[in-house]
Amino acid sequence: MKTKYFPIISIVLAFYFITPDSALVAGDGGSYTPYKIDDVNVAKNGQRFGYLQTSAISYSFQWTFVLTVNRNLGRDILNSNFKKWMKNISQMPEMWDGDHWVTNFIGHPLLGASVFAFYRNRGFSNQASMAGAFLQSTLFEYTVEGWKQPPSGIDLIVTPVLGSLIGSQVGMNSFLLSSSYALTKYIFRLF
Repeated sequence: MKTKYFPIISIVLAFYFITPDSALVAGDGGSYTPYKIDDVNVAKNGQRFGYLQTSAISYSFQWTFVLTVNRNLGRDILNSNFKKWMKNISQMPEMWDGDHWVTNFIGHPLLGASVFAFYRNRGFSNQASMAGAFLQSTLFEYTVEGWKQPPSGIDLIVTPVLGSLIGSQVGMNSFLLSSSYALTKYIFRLF
């Protein structure tokens, strides 16, 4: 993906997905505590989130992003054909895809962090969320970008690994700040 706005868009998407669901649930005191019942995650508001449904929602965001925000890639996909896609995904991933280092080591990890947080905010464990980041990165490389170019090895590795590390740290910081209302109030008063 070659667009000069990719890092900015990545940051916006990351913060959009990192916002905890608890901010949308009135009266729960700002904490998000999923309950495990019959292997189905149930949030305090009674909403059920299955792994398959969460993955489908996240995957649909990828296509929406490509077709609306990154119009160059969207146009390339629409002008591609099935034969080219099969040729691209049948090859071994290329380690470097020609993206700028800012895209590969800042933009992609922020997107990986947003996917990680998307799964975590729906009650999944760190391991399941990291698996979700790997799943979404692989789906994107093979089913979205595969229409234009062979999958990128660096994207398949850096996006979920660094993204999960960043997402985990952001989640921990959010928890620490939300668990201490007095500290949060003090910090925001400084600004």
